Order: sequence, then structure tokens, then C-alpha cells
Amino acid sequence: MAAGRRVSCTCLTLSMLVASHQVPPRVFDNVDREADLITDHTSESPDTLSESGLRKQAREADLIVDHTWEVPDVDVSHFHQVAQIGGLSDVEADRLIDAIRKAAAEMGTFIVTVTDGGMLGMALNMIHSLDTAPCHAPRLVIGLGANLCPTFEGLPITTCVEVFQEEAGSEDEVAWGSHEYWQVVFRKHVVLTLVGMSQMARHVIYADPDIVFLGSPVTYFDTEKSYDIIFSPNNMLDPNATRVDDVADTYETRGMENILIGPHNRRADINTGLFQMKSNQNVADLMLKTMEIFRDQEFVHGHYQQYSLVKALDELPYVKIGVAGGDKLVNGNVFWGHRELLPEDGVISIHANWMPCQLKIPCLKEANLWVDPNNPQRLTFTPKRMVARMDYRYATVEECGEKAALEPSAIPETAKPTTQAPARPTEPGCYLWLPKGCPQHNFHAQDDWRKTEATRDRPQCTNEVKDLFKTWCGTNQVETLYIAPPPANGPPEPSAPGCYVWMPGGCEKQRFHAQSAWRQTTSYTDQDSCTNKAPEKYNRWCDARDAFAVWVAAAPEPPQEPGCFAWFPTGCKLNPISGNLSTRWIRDGWGEKHAGASVDKVACTETRKAAIDEWCGIANAQMVFVEDG
Repeated sequence: MAAGRRVSCTCLTLSMLVASHQVPPRVFDNVDREADLITDHTSESPDTLSESGLRKQAREADLIVDHTWEVPDVDVSHFHQVAQIGGLSDVEADRLIDAIRKAAAEMGTFIVTVTDGGMLGMALNMIHSLDTAPCHAPRLVIGLGANLCPTFEGLPITTCVEVFQEEAGSEDEVAWGSHEYWQVVFRKHVVLTLVGMSQMARHVIYADPDIVFLGSPVTYFDTEKSYDIIFSPNNMLDPNATRVDDVADTYETRGMENILIGPHNRRADINTGLFQMKSNQNVADLMLKTMEIFRDQEFVHGHYQQYSLVKALDELPYVKIGVAGGDKLVNGNVFWGHRELLPEDGVISIHANWMPCQLKIPCLKEANLWVDPNNPQRLTFTPKRMVARMDYRYATVEECGEKAALEPSAIPETAKPTTQAPARPTEPGCYLWLPKGCPQHNFHAQDDWRKTEATRDRPQCTNEVKDLFKTWCGTNQVETLYIAPPPANGPPEPSAPGCYVWMPGGCEKQRFHAQSAWRQTTSYTDQDSCTNKAPEKYNRWCDARDAFAVWVAAAPEPPQEPGCFAWFPTGCKLNPISGNLSTRWIRDGWGEKHAGASVDKVACTETRKAAIDEWCGIANAQMVFVEDG
């Protein structure tokens, strides 16, 4: 994000990456049980609270101000090393650790949230809800970008710090699957890794900005002390559920194998939008290992935090993970779709997920879950079905308030597209069409086929990508289309700018020789017309069906910062990389880390070029080495 600017609402919370996926069998245990310690929900002042309420507030105070906790020495050099791997400068890392130290204040527990400019309003509301709950734990706001902290000035026991100020994001929508998406979610994991490894408080509670608190999470999480990390649950319920743990039948196969809940013994699902982590080596190991795997998966489509976390757990089976009660830490499906199942007392938090980004604030306000800073009152709700329209599966919220119907859409026997498919694309790749849109995220593929960025083959497109978007979007109506690229054994790709045609079967009808080499055509002067129109023209002219076209752009401006960089004039056929490779230089992070390409020109321009050409199945990758100083 450019300095001084705020991003639009991207809703890129940590929870979207872990929700609704399987976790391998490990030492997980079910902690879905009634909390022994919850905050009193009366509106009385402290001096008129019941004896029970006073005990609970005293217990929270003991948990927050933990005089038995001794802050371990932090290895600042190790902290800097991890920060640098995550793309954070030493200056920003020092600023972050100072903020962690201030928030922790050698206490037992503090609460942290990570926000960008698009979620500032919700982050502020979340902090106001902690004040009214009440919860007296210190708060740390980590802003990804510049000019975010002034929003939180003057708030009690709140520390704010800004990191990634020059490059936190973009005002444009960040598309899931793009390299920019990877950068945003990776940075969020980087800062939480640094929080986890700092070990300056006994416990740290992370909360997404789109959460509100009705009670203190500190006393609730204290009821379960034997876990390294306790996650909030993210299961959607059966449309006809009669209790909060009566989860949908999709969790027969989705979720955590070793945690079974409800009357049908279905799998629990975890949500990283709200969790508590201990300050111990187990958590530090898990966060660091997840970050390491996450970074190595930078150019692998769909391998984000959830994938990295699961792989890390494979290597660290000693980490103990628990799942909290769904009637205490309430997700959006339960609250907006099944509010009548919730108790009048005892709800700790409500998460505005299971809905599109643009509905979060309106739905929170319609449910009276928005704190008026001029007249702050403890948030409450009435346990009856609210005015909200759910989708046909009773999974995601489609509308709140006056525009919403009380009853959901009818549940069809099968989910089939009801609209005509858009025009078929011609450029090779994997494409998505979502006839009913993407209810859970701000991702647009309803009116046109949308190309995914890193799909290797037809099976991955038609199976893995389809399943990924079904889960991520919360819809069964996902159509995929795969258009094969030119054969890998074709002639070497051209390097000079222009439009080129290749016809493997020849052109017998005309005297046009393009069977053994790419042949330049001057009829097309831009990428769109070249890749979309040239094949059709030459197939018709030659009475053929196998014409391919490729556009080679002019080389972009060379990078100025030190390092080793690659440019792919015609892409990377065997291992596609997200984004338009023809318009930018990409840092060869792997080569710099493992092959000395950051300090050795030959290693960069010769050794790494040969390796990249082979890995991509091309011959025209171009390399540039920029010396330091």
C-alpha cells in the first residue's frame, strides 16, 4: 500500500485460509465444553455486581496482571533474522518488538489484531467492544500500511504499530490466487510469528478485526490450559439444526479427523480468526515452521497459510491444538442463521464471517453489534432468528436487515448453474466461472470466465482448483475450464517483441511455413488481439485446428535494487507463476537463498538461467544481476 493511502475492503482475514480444510491426525483434543469462568453480562457498575461477577472480574485481573510470569530474554538477532526472511526491515522489526513489549508490559495476557486500511472501522469497533464487555487486557493493533495508527489514538490500554508501510497492499481488489494475495496473507503470518516467538506474555489472544466481544475472552480461554493453541470453531450448522454442535453433513469428510462433535460425530473445523496461543517453544516452533513452508510455497497455487500449517503439524506432532465451544465463540453462520440456538447468556464473541465483505458492517449494525463511541454500551443480542437471508444451503449470509427475507432460499436437490455460460476464452490456462458468485469473499467471476494463475494441468484445474473454490467461496456452483497450452516439445519460444504463430500440423492450404518454428505476424499489435484472434484467423485461413499464438512484450525496465532477477517473455509453461510475467522482473528468491545468486553474477545469469529454463520448459528466460552498491 502506498504511504498515506488506505486500501479498500479486502476482507483478507487469517480465517479465510484455514476454514473448512482437513488437518492430519495428531494430538488434537476436543475442548467443546461449558466455560467455568465467563464475564458477567449485566449492565451493573462494578460496585453493584453480584458476588459471582466480582469473582470473575478479579479472576480476569489475575490473568492479565500475572506477577508470576517472567519475560524470557529475546534474541534480537534471531528476531531480526526471521523478520528479514518475512520481508520486514530491521527498523520495522525493532518498532514491532517495542510495541509488543509495551502491550505485554510483562503481564499475563494481551490481545492483538492485524488490520489494513480496508478494515480500520471494524478493528476500531472490535476494540470498543472489548471496552464495553468489559475486558481489561492490553491491546496491540498491528497496521499493515501507513497512516493507520491515528485511528486508534487516545484509546485506553491500546498500542498501535505500523509495518510494511511502503508495500502493504493495493487499492485494487486483491484476487485470491494472485501473487499479491500471497504477499498480503504471508505478511500477516510474519507479524504473528514474531508476536508468537517474542514470548513477552504468558498468553496472546489474536482476533480478526471483524469480531465483536460480548464478554472477556481472557477468562474464557483460561478454562482450558493444556493446549498450546486453542482455535475458535468455524463449522456451519445443518439447515435444520436443533443445537449448536449439530454441524452440516459436509463435515463427514471436512475438518479435523480427531475432533468429533455433535449428535452425528462429525468433524470440528478451525478458524484462525480468533485463537489463543501460549508463549512457549512449541508455539514458536509451529509459527516458524509454518512461515518457512509458507515462503517456500510462494509460487504454488492455493498453498497458503492453511496448507503450510498442516505441513508444519506433520513435522511437529507434539504441538497440542484445541477447539473452543461454538456457543461461546460464535461464527457468522451460527449467529445469523441459527441465533435461536444460542443461550441468552454466556456468548463471548461473534465473528462476522460466512458473508461477503460488503455485508460485514451493515450486518453488525443491524444486529446491534456496533458500539457507539459517544455512548458506549455493553453489546447484547436477543436469541431469536434475526432478519437475515441465508443462501440455499443455509451456509452464507446473503442479506441483512429490511432487504432480507426471514426464510432462506429453497434448498435444491442438486446445485446446477441457472444462467448461460459466458463466452469461452481462447488463451491457454485454467478458468473459473461462478454462476452464483462467491458468497464468502469479494471475488468476481460471475459474469465472465476468470483465469486462475498457477495451474499446471487439466486434472488440477478440474479437480483441485474446483474443490478449493467450492470451499473458499462457500458454494457448490463452480465451473472450471481448461485450455491446454502449446506442447512442451514445440519450437523454442521467441524473444523479440511481437506476435508469433505456430502451426504444428502445418498449413497445406497456403504457402505459410510455421510448422517447425514460431513465425512472426505483423497483423496484431497487442497481447489481447494476438492471443485471442490470431489462432482463429490462421485456423480458418489454413483450414486447420491447431494454430497457437504467443505475444512477446518489450522488456520491462530493469530493476535497480541489488539481487538476481528473472524475466519470462512468454511465461513459464511447466510451472506457471501467478501474475503477468511478461511485464515485470521477478526476484529469484530461491536462487539467492540457495545458489548464491545474490552475490555471484555468473550464478545468477548462467547457472540460474539454465535451471529456470529447464524448470519452466522454455529457452528464453532472461536474467539480470544488480550488484550491491
